[in-house]
Amino acid sequence: SRFASKRGDVTCNISVGTAAGGLGIQTIMQAVAFDDDDDDGDNSDGNEDRVSSHFSYLEESRRLLNAKGGHSANEDVANVLGTIAAIHQQKNELENARKCYMEKLTYVREALPNNTLDIARTLHSLGLVCGSAGKHRLAIDHLAQSAEHFARLEGRGSADHAAVLRLLCASCLGARDLSLSLQYYREYYDACCCKPVTNQSRDGRAAYTNDDGVEVLTVMGIINCKRYDLRHAIDCFIEALKIEAAQALSDSSGDEGSPLRERAQTNDLAPMIENLQGIFLTPKKFKHGTYYCYEKARDCEDMKIILQNLGLAQLKRRNTPEAERHLRDLARHMNEDGRMERVDFSFVLFCMGNVLFRRCQYRESKLYYEQCLHGDFDAVHSTDRVELLANLGTAHLKIGESDRSSFHFKRALQELEKSTRTNGQGEGTRSPVNAFSFDDGMTMMNLVGLLEKAKSEVPNDSMNHEAFILRHLIGLNLCKELRFDEAVTIFEGLKRKKMTKASSDEHFAVIQVSVDKSNTYMMKGNMKTARLMYDSAMRSIRKARVPEWHPFMTQIQRLHKMYHPAGNHAPRQFSMLFHHDPLKNSR
Repeated sequence: SRFASKRGDVTCNISVGTAAGGLGIQTIMQAVAFDDDDDDGDNSDGNEDRVSSHFSYLEESRRLLNAKGGHSANEDVANVLGTIAAIHQQKNELENARKCYMEKLTYVREALPNNTLDIARTLHSLGLVCGSAGKHRLAIDHLAQSAEHFARLEGRGSADHAAVLRLLCASCLGARDLSLSLQYYREYYDACCCKPVTNQSRDGRAAYTNDDGVEVLTVMGIINCKRYDLRHAIDCFIEALKIEAAQALSDSSGDEGSPLRERAQTNDLAPMIENLQGIFLTPKKFKHGTYYCYEKARDCEDMKIILQNLGLAQLKRRNTPEAERHLRDLARHMNEDGRMERVDFSFVLFCMGNVLFRRCQYRESKLYYEQCLHGDFDAVHSTDRVELLANLGTAHLKIGESDRSSFHFKRALQELEKSTRTNGQGEGTRSPVNAFSFDDGMTMMNLVGLLEKAKSEVPNDSMNHEAFILRHLIGLNLCKELRFDEAVTIFEGLKRKKMTKASSDEHFAVIQVSVDKSNTYMMKGNMKTARLMYDSAMRSIRKARVPEWHPFMTQIQRLHKMYHPAGNHAPRQFSMLFHHDPLKNSR
């Protein structure tokens, strides 16, 4: 696996062996241990000045009203509480603002139960404060209640309802609950992007507007890519293209140079997105044996990278205020690997070549590889350059161009030699990228160093997600060093942390940890416990409704064949897990 962090890259070529690392096992286990206050969730505001936990904003509001000689009417008290909370919010004293808003909410519910509009607005403000403080799960609870109130009071799609739904979508991204964010994006799209207008269409039916429908569908496609739900990602992109084309045709101004029509007519991404739908369904040709699992996972990863970058390019091409806002949300909440900041066209060309190469479309794959080669080749990761040149040589060979094939094979060998020789850092020193290949322990030191940096920062959902991945990779590295007991200890700690979360997407991480625990016990020779870990993964799959194309599903399928030999009905039961559409109800 290759973990791309904003703090650095770590490439792990997993192989069984013994590493002579510079870190002792005690140091490693101390680094991966969870702190007592490590709440894998909504921690923040650790450095701000807070009022005493015994301080009552309600009593202070009454005291202020009495000092001015006014009568402490319920409405006046509620207004003063709201003003105090707003002042704290403006001064970025978020914990104090949250406490004051909570007191106001409790007071209004008890003293003014019929003032549901004030309750809705207070919940909205509470959600905004909690989201700014990184308490995304609390924000989701408050905002969901606020959305229900506004929908009932003002109607679905009203300005207040739309504003709350937009915050809900962003909070779900911040909480890493991608399934829930898709549900709220779909609700926002149905309620706010498809609102009937006063005039009617020619056939007498109500006409609809799609103010930012293209942007919302594009964001939903990118989120589906993150979940490896590639089929739904393509569906969202195709639906967005249809809406954009319809908008251009129905432009009421009739101006040939209108921005709306011009954007739709100059969309060079449309043919590529539509062609991907056919490529996605084309049969693939993978090598058999152990390499099959790796190739199938890589194919899914390549498709994900292609679609995700096309989605980002589509948002940037739209160049609307709504698109800018969505890009900011994605970069803020889903940029743990640094890939939401820009469109990496070189990587897209490389991945597109890989996808076509695996489907034996050698002439087409050759074109993409050559574009990548003639473009920014240095931007391609060093471990991918050898594969690019070797695949390009194979593609030329398959179509009968042996001279060009030999040229690229020689370049692949030169690139391989360059990546494995000393990197000008002294005799015997290896590049950190190849640490796993040479078993020199550098990858472990790199992983532990990145983990210590992540733990030293203010905890939030993004930092905790990155720390989880780093701990997981350290556990895999310990497996490579044949330290199975320590690896199991790390995996069990990770699973306990993730099982305490309510997010459906958290089960994805639980499944992967269960799979790795099963494989670890298998390597130890404890087949009984390995089977129990497999059963745990299967239960999580049923609960989370994992997309069929998720990379770890290949590992699950291999374990399934091992524990359920041919001749019974278990394989059929495994395939039935994917007959349910996780977004069916939300759509």
